[in-house]
Amino acid sequence: MQHRPRMLVAAILLAAALSFIDASQARAWQVGNWNGGAYGNRATGQLNYCQMSVRYQSGIVLWFRQYTNYNLYVGLSHTNWRMNPNSNYTLAFVIDGQLVRRARGVVLPENVSRIWLGLGTDRYTRNRLQRGLVLMLVHNSGNYRFKLTGTGAALERLERCLEIRG
Repeated sequence: MQHRPRMLVAAILLAAALSFIDASQARAWQVGNWNGGAYGNRATGQLNYCQMSVRYQSGIVLWFRQYTNYNLYVGLSHTNWRMNPNSNYTLAFVIDGQLVRRARGVVLPENVSRIWLGLGTDRYTRNRLQRGLVLMLVHNSGNYRFKLTGTGAALERLERCLEIRG
């Protein structure tokens, strides 16, 4: 009978420890061909964003990153790309042959093989991505075409990632 209070205290401490899981470590998940995870600040344990990616046969990786304020970013990367962070990269966002919007691409100095396009919290574009069959990003240096197979379910999981912290 003396062990019950100790076991109860141990259970409470374990539950408390589990509620403060370090969000800096990605908690991985997969939906179809998409791989995703939750990322955060190691010092505070606070979740910063959830991200998912898929690699296409061309070697290009398509990324989606959603921050805790629900701003969505689309990224493209390739190991052979070397882009200038100071250059202007405006891309047309075309879904199923229809121009949805134009977005300015941003290349961060610490990763010149990846470009990000901010979509904000635009539900129209997000819904088109979830229901669309083909995404094409058009730039004066070329067109990048991506089949969106399984992207709808993966985007739903990305949004849920923020709600459940992984």
